Amino acid sequence: MKTILLFLFICLSTGMVSSQILTFEFAGLAGNEATANSNFNDANIGGSVISRGAGLTASNNANRFNATNWALTSIANAVTGNDYMEFTITPNGGCDFSISSIFVQLQRSSTGPSALALRSSVDGFAANLDTEYAIVDNTSTQTFTFTFTQTAITAATTYRIYMYAEETGGSGGIGDGPGNDLIVYGSTNCGVPATTITTGTVNGGPFEVDCNGTTDAGTVDFTSTGTFNAGNTYTAFLSDATGDFSSPINIGSITSTANSGSIPFTLPASLPTGSGYQIQIVASNPGTIGTNSASFTITQLANCGPVLPASEGLIINEWSNGASGNQEYYEFVVAGQCGTLVDIRGYILDDNNGTFTTPANYSGTASGIAPGHFRFANDPQWANIPVGSLILIYNAADPNPSLPPDDPTDADNDSLYVIPHTHPLFESCTTMPGSGSPDSTYTPCTYSSGGAWGPLSLRNSGDAIQVRSPNGAYYHGISYGGAEMSGGPHGLKLFTGSGTNMCGWFSSGDFFDVANWSSGTTGGNETPGLPNNASNYAWLVAMRDISGVDCPITVLPVELSLFDGNKTDNGNLLYWRTDSEYNSKSFTLERSSDGKNWEEINTQSAAYNSNYTINYSFLDTRFQTKVNYYRLHQTDIDGTNKLYKKIVVIDNDIQKGKTLVGIYNLLGQSIDENAKGVQIHHYSDGSSEKIVRF
Repeated sequence: MKTILLFLFICLSTGMVSSQILTFEFAGLAGNEATANSNFNDANIGGSVISRGAGLTASNNANRFNATNWALTSIANAVTGNDYMEFTITPNGGCDFSISSIFVQLQRSSTGPSALALRSSVDGFAANLDTEYAIVDNTSTQTFTFTFTQTAITAATTYRIYMYAEETGGSGGIGDGPGNDLIVYGSTNCGVPATTITTGTVNGGPFEVDCNGTTDAGTVDFTSTGTFNAGNTYTAFLSDATGDFSSPINIGSITSTANSGSIPFTLPASLPTGSGYQIQIVASNPGTIGTNSASFTITQLANCGPVLPASEGLIINEWSNGASGNQEYYEFVVAGQCGTLVDIRGYILDDNNGTFTTPANYSGTASGIAPGHFRFANDPQWANIPVGSLILIYNAADPNPSLPPDDPTDADNDSLYVIPHTHPLFESCTTMPGSGSPDSTYTPCTYSSGGAWGPLSLRNSGDAIQVRSPNGAYYHGISYGGAEMSGGPHGLKLFTGSGTNMCGWFSSGDFFDVANWSSGTTGGNETPGLPNNASNYAWLVAMRDISGVDCPITVLPVELSLFDGNKTDNGNLLYWRTDSEYNSKSFTLERSSDGKNWEEINTQSAAYNSNYTINYSFLDTRFQTKVNYYRLHQTDIDGTNKLYKKIVVIDNDIQKGKTLVGIYNLLGQSIDENAKGVQIHHYSDGSSEKIVRF
């Protein structure tokens, strides 16, 4: 659970006039300096230079502190990707500072970031200070003033400037205008007794929660020194299971000016098991951060991992109507039990809203039906797609600027296919269903490669996105719009009203349950080709992890009763058993080192017909010295191929002692193992792997 926290600081009159306590001037810089100096105009404070976050790359541009690789979409992406510029203010001993506003002037390139936000370490960079601003001009300097109130801050505080919504290759930076480029307005105060907080004993353990809904409760003691003003709030914040307070959770608070007390708290039901939890008490007026409590243990009693789909199919994971023009896209996920391969040839994709109109299954309503649809071509690529794979289809005539690069075949094996709608891997029909026909009519139809986006184009005032089986039967769909639009067979109407500049996305669990869906404006919510959120990421990973201990075995028809294997001194022994066979021609074994790319290693004849038990085996002596995956095909006399969906995993890794030698981001920059986003891990044996941390 991640709770967004917002501190409310009560502004008290001290008789002090707000002034420029800190300024930055970037005239004369080349733009690509690692840091830039500040000018602390008030002797009661100190701090740091301004620097870039790990996600940015320094970029030349005169008279600016400049950068590229700003986040492509939202403030959430910017926070996750460490795409910010930051500086720190530290009050001298016995002093505090207050802030009333921060002024920034900046420029961007024509493809640079188009949005701006400011956050601080007071709440772990969880909430914006003032509003988010649009950067609309790329030819001259723009100025912005963030107005907010922070009062009597006694601890070192870091401020981060986030820019985002960049087109690929753009740049943006602070500066290039007259006078000071960044100004902090506020005041300082010294000579008052310093305030401190000591977080004391955590009471009420042992703590146990159940992610099915059972919380736990306790209290935490504290003592403090100094004077706290009327309206002051003491808040208890919980770290993660390792003691990290970068994303703290507010678990309880009291309003008090006393110098000691006890705060009741409630632990969320979703917390994972861990022994490194800590609590920190923070006061609001004056702002004071307390010490950390001793570590304690929280135990999660339930197994509340992602719920995997009970059946196989192609479902909608995300859709966007585009921020402008016709920049629409659909993101689908191949869903099913982990380790399953799904044949999606012939699956139909359509914006058909007939099933979602009132009355249902009738086209004679105000919503109308756009003639035509698309389907997956009868291409071998689509015959065995691993569950958990994302398939992103977009309008090639007006590409959405937030799209990742094309990858029609998942060439980089990241479980993502990115394909323009005109690619021959799709086929289009321009006539069925017709505008005057029932929406279940999809055949007969003449198909061709490519075609216009029209059959998939979304109607702003109300529409539906649908997936249908190859025979035209409805499988999954979502809708939005006015009173004429229903939620369809599963009640999946995401919102009422216009779909202009809107998008929708799925989290995890039952994709036929509207409670697991969200919608919002395209700005800040589009994530094409990426998990929609942490829950969606965990759900996708659970489907993809064929070696997971909870990965179920999908049983073939009754004639095949066993498929397994183990490591022996002579090689990897694979064996399987049939209790009966009918028109069975052969068995084929395949091996993979990554669970995606397979090679045939053995084919042997079957018994054709039998009503008794037959055992088969094969000894693989050419396996790779790493984890090996095996799967089995059975072919009938008529050529029909059946894939046994259990994956046998044998660990032959002889380099278990390899060590991690470096962690880098996609730009090749060295990063910490706790950095969020994509990480590339390099090992002593020369191998590497890509992981994503949220």
